[in-house]
Amino acid sequence: MLVEIKKLKMHGSGYKKDVPYDNIYINSNNVISINDYMGVNQFLISEGEEKLAENDYCLIKINEGQKVQEIIAFGTAKHIYSLFSGQEKGLLHG
Repeated sequence: MLVEIKKLKMHGSGYKKDVPYDNIYINSNNVISINDYMGVNQFLISEGEEKLAENDYCLIKINEGQKVQEIIAFGTAKHIYSLFSGQEKGLLHG
């Protein structure tokens, strides 16, 4: 099952980092863990992204065969888990 989430992207470019975000789709079968991630808020404030720092974030670990990808997503771990469990809208049935 694919679920749409909003992924925080951080690109280093010298002193400041560019902090955009993308909507992506994750296959729930590949998710290893979902944990709340408080550390990103202070980083966003230090980068001048106070508006983004007002959000909750979680760290999603995804199995990609030989490696694990970590994604910082908008929302609490509980909220993202509910998307994977089919308890909220935004779910894609495939």
